[in-house]
Amino acid sequence: MKNSLFEMNFDADKGRLTSLYIVGDNEKANFIKDGRGLCEIHTTPWYDRGDNRYFKSPENWTLESFEQDSTKAIAVFSRRGVVATQTFTLYDNELRIHTRFTNTNAYPVYFKREDIALYTPFADSYDDSLTCQRVRVHTHMAPFGENSYVRVERMGISEYNLGVIFLRGNSYSYSQEECNNSDDRGYLIMNIEPFTLTADQSYDVEVAVFAHKGRADFFKKARTYSEYIDTYSENGYVFLKGESGDFTLTSYSDVKNAKVRCNGKNIPFQIDRKKVIVSLQWQSCGEKRIDYEINGRKGCAYFYVSLPLEELQKRRAKFIVKNQQCLDKNSPLYGAYLIYDNEEKRQYFSFEFTDHNANRERMVMALFLAKYIRKTQDKTIEKSLYLFNEFLLRECVDEETGAAFNNIGRDAKKKRLYNAPWVFLYFCELYLYDGNERWINLAYKMIKSYYANGGATFYPNGIRFSEIRRAFEKYGDTEMYSELLGYFDEHISELQRKGTEYPPHEVNYEQTIVSPAACLMIDKYLMCKDEKYVKEAEKHLELLIKFNGCQPDYRLNKIPIRYWDNYWFGKMSTSVYGDTMPQPSLAHSAHCFYSYGIIKNDKKWIDYGKQAFRGGFCLFNSKGEAASSYVYPARVNGFKGQFFDPYANEQDGFLYLAYKTTEEL
Repeated sequence: MKNSLFEMNFDADKGRLTSLYIVGDNEKANFIKDGRGLCEIHTTPWYDRGDNRYFKSPENWTLESFEQDSTKAIAVFSRRGVVATQTFTLYDNELRIHTRFTNTNAYPVYFKREDIALYTPFADSYDDSLTCQRVRVHTHMAPFGENSYVRVERMGISEYNLGVIFLRGNSYSYSQEECNNSDDRGYLIMNIEPFTLTADQSYDVEVAVFAHKGRADFFKKARTYSEYIDTYSENGYVFLKGESGDFTLTSYSDVKNAKVRCNGKNIPFQIDRKKVIVSLQWQSCGEKRIDYEINGRKGCAYFYVSLPLEELQKRRAKFIVKNQQCLDKNSPLYGAYLIYDNEEKRQYFSFEFTDHNANRERMVMALFLAKYIRKTQDKTIEKSLYLFNEFLLRECVDEETGAAFNNIGRDAKKKRLYNAPWVFLYFCELYLYDGNERWINLAYKMIKSYYANGGATFYPNGIRFSEIRRAFEKYGDTEMYSELLGYFDEHISELQRKGTEYPPHEVNYEQTIVSPAACLMIDKYLMCKDEKYVKEAEKHLELLIKFNGCQPDYRLNKIPIRYWDNYWFGKMSTSVYGDTMPQPSLAHSAHCFYSYGIIKNDKKWIDYGKQAFRGGFCLFNSKGEAASSYVYPARVNGFKGQFFDPYANEQDGFLYLAYKTTEEL
């Protein structure tokens, strides 16, 4: 089937829509991933084994017939007396996919949660960076009742993107299958609300698939559908206790009737022709679910109310010192800050699984605390941090050479360039706090060692040269500082040479490969005020923001797509791949957007960066406990999702970077 908008192909033997191209796209990108069909019916009952893992039934839908002509295809399936008829109709400006479930049994059929779902198997996988930017997509899922949609956007710069909007039916969540590594998001599935069919009764799900030029154009076109309700919160979806703001719902036509509830209770609103305006007053912390019904169409949104950042930092700092520092004098970990298991209320360490050791990203606890004592002069925290220094210099850093190690015992079996930047940035912070020249000299040795081992070709998350500059300017050794500037300039030149052809790191292509390139260009501008570096940064920012969602949910809005953090940093008894939104790495993107806004004196970008930072507040609670990430899908590879991981692990770098919103750049 083909017209002036789409070209598509079916697998007639399976009744699947297996390829979808936008006419005029020179890259000829197929939006559908091999192995599944767009809106293919997914019915797999899950059987609980008692360990949170579920087996799925192999029984699925049987294809009874398939036919197609130049503008329409019809596939008929059956399963246990229920007939599903899928009709694909190609119009000039859209593709409509209508699925009708009809009960031919003499008795009622009840479908429970996850019994009925539709695949949205878009080409969301990470090959090399250039392939990603040419023909791969970010899939932003929005399962919010009848007002659900999927916004599909190319990873690179392109006007050929895809949108899916629900016209009939209701999606309450999404799931993932075959998400088994850090370079493929697997297959995404929109779960359809539970429903019941009496004899001869039918239930309809219909979606419109259309092309769009980008984020703004997607919502512009979505608003042309009479069924769609536009959702907008100018102040984002995370508020502080005591704050207020408006949430606006815009209908296609004048509002005849409306209902709005917050956590199940009716709340007041105003109607202004096509708009429903809800004035939100947040007096208590926690998640706030907004359910709305406008002209008979239902949807939902999720807000979060948090303590202020300063209070979260205070409570978290005290919790780390009290609960996460090893105080066993007979252990090589004495003085270390360790993972904390919020379920078992105890520390955890693994030498073999290095993302659970006392090195690597666990160093961000100390980095955060160093910044914290600079702000507060808290002597209790200082005492804890100086004990940590003993551990750090004994087990993790060679003070003579400046080498940073991957594990305790100065284990050098694996060299990892992500490690050292956290540590030498920590020593810079410590020097800015107490003025001890030992720390600045050690930072100098570590930076030299880092660049001697290939740092100039790496995309690190922990280098903030504008912060390092403060420390070395305070120290006053111009020769030393000039040498470091040489390393930095070499690094910048290498990033400029590669442009947006990013090399693979621990993941082939990801948000935290793009964000260092943008961040370091911004840092270079802050140091020399040459506008060309802002222009360089903008190339990366244009790609970086594509990772970010804009759904009406505090866990997705301005949060970058990631789907491996829980596997590496989470508690292994439940640890799975799968979308981790939010996760602390969002801070790297937020910092870039905020800093760019400051440089350009652009309130829009400043506010965007601040709101993006707020997306991480839900990872910290009022007790000072923390979570490494939130696993967003309802189910991933058969595991239950929708949980904050019990491990406090690597999220405190977020609290460190969040200080940047309160400091002069």
